[in-house]
Amino acid sequence: MALVDHKMNINISRFVILFFILLIPFYSYAEEALQTPPVENSEVAAEGASVSGGAIPSEDQSAEEGADPAAAATDEVPAPSGSDDVSIKVEEKVIVIKDPHTAGEKGCRFCHIEGKEKEGVLREKTVGAVCVECHKQGKAHFVDSFPYSANGLKREVEKLGVAIPASGINCVTCHDKHAASGKEFYLVSEVYDFFIKVRSINPHWRQGFCYACHSENPESKPFAFKWKGDMIKVCNYCHETISADKLIHAVGMVPSRKIRARMPTNFAVSEDGSLNCITCHELKYQCLEKEFYRKETDSLFFRSGPYEERTDICYRCHRKESYQRLNPHDQISDEGELLTDVCTYCHAELPDPQVDKDIRSVEFVTEKLKDLCQRCHRDRAHPGGGFINFDHLVEPPKQIKFYMKQSEKEKNLIFPLEPDTNKIFCCTCHNPHERGVLRDKFGKGSDDDRRLRMEAGFQLCAICHGDKVGR
Repeated sequence: MALVDHKMNINISRFVILFFILLIPFYSYAEEALQTPPVENSEVAAEGASVSGGAIPSEDQSAEEGADPAAAATDEVPAPSGSDDVSIKVEEKVIVIKDPHTAGEKGCRFCHIEGKEKEGVLREKTVGAVCVECHKQGKAHFVDSFPYSANGLKREVEKLGVAIPASGINCVTCHDKHAASGKEFYLVSEVYDFFIKVRSINPHWRQGFCYACHSENPESKPFAFKWKGDMIKVCNYCHETISADKLIHAVGMVPSRKIRARMPTNFAVSEDGSLNCITCHELKYQCLEKEFYRKETDSLFFRSGPYEERTDICYRCHRKESYQRLNPHDQISDEGELLTDVCTYCHAELPDPQVDKDIRSVEFVTEKLKDLCQRCHRDRAHPGGGFINFDHLVEPPKQIKFYMKQSEKEKNLIFPLEPDTNKIFCCTCHNPHERGVLRDKFGKGSDDDRRLRMEAGFQLCAICHGDKVGR
C-alpha cells in the first residue's frame, strides 16, 4: 500500500511540472501585449480597426446602398511604435457599381486588371471572354438570328465604316463599351441603324440568308440548325406559335398511331416523334433558287404543295369527311335556337345572358383573348395588327379611357377591355356574337359585315381619340 502511494505522488508531481512548462509561452505573450502602448489615433479606430488582420468594423460604419461585400478593399496602416509585429487594417467603404459601362473609372476593374503598370490590360485573353462573365449570349442576341454568314456580317459592318480588329469582329465592334452612344444595347450609331433594318428582314425566298436558321454552312452540313436543331425554337425566334388551341397549328405533340399511319413519309417529325414546324413546311422550297418558282402558288412552302385551300394540307393526315370547318360566329340555328356547343368554343362555361351583364362576369378558355381570334383570323395591317407602326392592343392611358367611357354613354355602346389586363383587344371594336344572341347595346355591330360595334372610319377612331379627330 505504501509503495502504491509513493508512485502516485511521483505521477502528480510530474503532471504539475508539465502544466507550468506549458503555461510559459502564454505568460510571455500576455506580458508583451501589456507593454504595447494604446493606439492614439481615434479617427483610425472610428473607421474600424483590426489587430493582425482580423477586421472589426465599428458600429457606425455602413456600406453604401446596394454594396457588394466582396468588393470591399483594405489599406494597411503602420502600427504604433513599439509594436513591430502588430498591424492595423482599415476597411474602406464599398462603392456600388450597378452598370460598369456607365460608371466611368470606377467601372474599369470589371474589365481591366487594376494597377497603373497594367493600364488597359483585360482581365481575360479576349474581349468576348470578358463580356460573357456578365452577359450570357443566348436566344435574344441579334447575332443568333443574323441572316448572314460570319464573313457576310464582316463585309456589311465594314461598309458602315466601323473599324474591325485583325482578330475579327467581337462584342465591342458593335457595342460601345463605355455607353457613350446612348443607343439601345449601347450599340454604336453606325451599327444601330443597320440593326433596326436587318432585324425586320424576312429571310424566306431569298438567297444568302442561310444563317438566319443554320448554324453552319448548309452546303456542307444541311441539317446543322441553330438551337441544337430544335426546329420549333428556330422558327419561334421570328414566328409565334399563333394558336392558343393545341389542335390548330399544332407543334410539340405526338400524333396517334392512326394519324402517323396516314401521314406522308416526307412529313418530317422530331426525334421523339412529335410534330414541329417543318412537319408541314418544306424549308428547301424557300432556300434553293431553283425552287423559287413555287412562291407564286405556295408562298407558305407547304410540303407537297400547292394546295387549293390552305386547310387541304390538313387532310393529308386527317380524314376530310370527319371534319367540318366551324364558324364560331354562327351561334343561332335556322330554327332560332341558341347553339350552346358553339358558345364553349370561346367560353369556359356557358354564359347566362340573364345573369352575366358584362365581360368580367364570364369565363374564357384562355386569358389572352386575342389568341381566341387568331385561331382563325391572322394579324393584318389594321389597328389590331401593327397599323401605322403602332400597336393598339395595349392598356389605354387615362385620357383614352375617359373618351371610351364618354362614348359608351353618348352612343349607347360598349367597348370592353380584356378583363385580366385592361388591354384593348379584338372585341373592343368587333362584336363576336351573332345578331340576336345579345340585345340592346351589347348586340350592336353583330349584323355589320365586319362586326364593328360602330361604323368604320373616323367615327370609330373618335371613340378613343376624340381630341385628335373631333367628336
